[in-house]
Amino acid sequence: MSESTTAPSPEPGSAPPTRGQRISGALLIAALGIVRRLPEQLVLRAAWNAGLHLLPRLLPARRAVVRANLGRVVRWMAAEGVGSERGRAAATDARLHERLVREVFGHWALTYAESALATRYDAAVLRERVRLPDPEAVREGLSAVPDGEPGRIYISIHFGAVEIAGVFAARTGAIPLAAPMEVVANPVMERYIQAVRGEFGVEVLPLLGVSGILKERIRSGGAVGIVADRPIGGPAATLSLFGAPARIPAGPAILAVETRARVAFISLARDAGLGRWIGRMDAALPAADLPRARQVQALIGDHVRWMERTIASAPEQWWTLLFPIWEEAA
Repeated sequence: MSESTTAPSPEPGSAPPTRGQRISGALLIAALGIVRRLPEQLVLRAAWNAGLHLLPRLLPARRAVVRANLGRVVRWMAAEGVGSERGRAAATDARLHERLVREVFGHWALTYAESALATRYDAAVLRERVRLPDPEAVREGLSAVPDGEPGRIYISIHFGAVEIAGVFAARTGAIPLAAPMEVVANPVMERYIQAVRGEFGVEVLPLLGVSGILKERIRSGGAVGIVADRPIGGPAATLSLFGAPARIPAGPAILAVETRARVAFISLARDAGLGRWIGRMDAALPAADLPRARQVQALIGDHVRWMERTIASAPEQWWTLLFPIWEEAA
């Protein structure tokens, strides 16, 4: 797709964008076009510094949410003796805790900068930039599915460079990848995002009626990527997450049990140095000898335990901390 500073025209049958949406969409697309032409390190450093120093000041209410949510996570880490040393220390070091609160905003801002730059990361760049502690597991997880077998479900969370994880899977893997996308309020930007993601090899699926589409895709040997760490519509289950009850999306587990798809939990944490990442993939498979409801429960349990391990490795990179998570007050 060529870079453009003009807003796409509406699709046939869709509600046309308002004049304000057209103007704001065109301005944002133009800004993104400029960003995509700037030096990578300049963009990433600017995003990191804006997130670290500016956003916490501009969003005090959101900062309070992060502070409370992060406090729950690091206290659990310290009590269990797991995760990063820095995260455990933040349970009793107020200054360090506040630094990690600000870093959550920094990682949030980096996500948008990386998304803007994603089209410049081809397969060769990604293979050089992404460190794989277990490359064989990743190679197997991204390999083609034998004829007649169901495809794969990749489950991730809003942690680290989740957008780049999708780019990595699409550009280095041998299996077609699709992902459902939340509805964007501005239809101009929604179509732009769909086009950009299509440019780097991820087919975007509308949420309306997506369950049947996902099942058909998996049964035909394709792969779907689902970001699932807080429910945004669809079924959910209440489990203990970092020691307190939280609603966890159940859709991916139900889909896996119904299609017998192989499941892989994937994460792409930011490594030392901007524009470098650590990629991990952990396989899971529903136990066929259990009743279907028990299979779903077991897989959701695996999902939660994987979330706790992954987030504890770098809690400041879990930017879902910006939103309500737990059912009880933090």
